[in-house]
Amino acid sequence: MNEKKTGSMRRKGTISDTIVHVLLAVLAVIWVIPILWIVLLSFSSQKGSYVTTFFPKGYTLHNYIVSKRLLMARSLIDQGMPVIKAAQESGFAEYSTFSRAYRKQFQQSPGASKKQQTL
Repeated sequence: MNEKKTGSMRRKGTISDTIVHVLLAVLAVIWVIPILWIVLLSFSSQKGSYVTTFFPKGYTLHNYIVSKRLLMARSLIDQGMPVIKAAQESGFAEYSTFSRAYRKQFQQSPGASKKQQTL
């Protein structure tokens, strides 16, 4: 009897993990398309015309990528994922780099953001 319960629980966990991974893959594709478009246009004959108008002055492609990764991490944290795992899932190798960037963009630490969700 216990085997059936644990088997169905495993299937539910596997299904929810699959759904999360599919959603993250879709989000990654949505975020990658504008980046690829910019890169491809940067090699065109009109050097810099689209790339410079796509981003506001002082906003770089690197800033755009980091911003999208931070938004993804914030979304994962809001869904209840542990902060360190959300940092890793959104592409940050070092937690300290993630924490610094998160604090700079959202004016609060990732841990404080997590605590707000639990209240």
